[in-house]
Amino acid sequence: MRIIFEGTSHGVPEAGKKCACTRIEIGSRNYFIDAGCDVAQVLANRRIPFESVKGIFITHSHMDHSVGLLPFYAITSWYYREADPPVYVPGENLVKLVGQFLDAYGYELRPTQKLE
Repeated sequence: MRIIFEGTSHGVPEAGKKCACTRIEIGSRNYFIDAGCDVAQVLANRRIPFESVKGIFITHSHMDHSVGLLPFYAITSWYYREADPPVYVPGENLVKLVGQFLDAYGYELRPTQKLE
């Protein structure tokens, strides 16, 4: 098992820093704790298969811990369709916000994707 800190910064943008995002790698499986930076871009930059993501856990709804979830959902709803990890978010408000984002851009959660 490896723990990789993809981003450790706070919510104020700074050169060369990314907001909270921790990747846990267990063999060929990857799990994310928070998505303050663009999870899809992290995967692309590191050449990690999108389908290797087996879970995303958002600790709280501040944008510096959650905004990188939106591009991940967008790209997996139409392109990397084999990636369908469960995503756990705290509170109904964040679930609604993600749903509104997907609706606004014409994406939708597939039945296999979970947002809890």
